[in-house]
Amino acid sequence: MATSDINRNVTEMEALREAIILAGGLGTRLRAAVPDLPKCMAPVAGQPFCFMW
Repeated sequence: MATSDINRNVTEMEALREAIILAGGLGTRLRAAVPDLPKCMAPVAGQPFCFMW
C-alpha cells in the first residue's frame, strides 16, 4: 500500500470519527426545532447537517 493511500485512509477515518461524535447524543436541545428528525438530519442552509461534510 502506498503512503498516499494510507494518508487518505487516515483522513477518511478522522472524518468519520468527527461525524460520529457530532451525531452522538439525544439531541434534546434540537427536539423543539426538528421533533421528527434525528439531529444529524436537522436542516442547515437547506441541507441535512450530515450532508455538510
